[in-house]
Amino acid sequence: MLTESDLLAGLKEKSDAAVKALIDNYGDRVFRAAAAVTGDWQAAEDVVQETLLQVCRKADTFRGDSALATWVLRIAVNIARNKTTNWWGRRVSLLSDERLHLWPADTAYAPDSVLLRREASREVIDCLRCLPARYREVLVLYYLEECSVAEISGILGIAEGTVKSTLARGRAKLREKLADKRGDSHG
Repeated sequence: MLTESDLLAGLKEKSDAAVKALIDNYGDRVFRAAAAVTGDWQAAEDVVQETLLQVCRKADTFRGDSALATWVLRIAVNIARNKTTNWWGRRVSLLSDERLHLWPADTAYAPDSVLLRREASREVIDCLRCLPARYREVLVLYYLEECSVAEISGILGIAEGTVKSTLARGRAKLREKLADKRGDSHG
């Protein structure tokens, strides 16, 4: 596995091994962030391609002010936001059964537990999809990508205090949507 500095040096030299390492190390993270922003699987796949191409092309402009992952995710979020602006009327389901495996699932449990957990995950992601983009972005970066508040601040270009308040509001809105959904399905 290449270190961040080796990866960056390889990208600057247009090394095939560095490009493969970039895809392996950041492809899934970029996809999840892009899917959270766009709410569209196809758009997210386009964002991944555009992001990785842009990172390869602009590797020599990386100043090192942040971690490479933060820089890559910042590019992805910006491209995804542009796609969302350009594709404002297009809606595709964020989560389909065949794509469920992309979201974390612990297969160490018994099959019935895994099934219940996946059903709960589907419910959470359906509710997450209904949230405004600003909440979705922060929640996905914090919980799925495990970015710190400072990293999210850098990725989204907003103040850390704004990240914290958006995270708190997003959690509250997600809880509210889940309660509504569970109340509707059980009542």
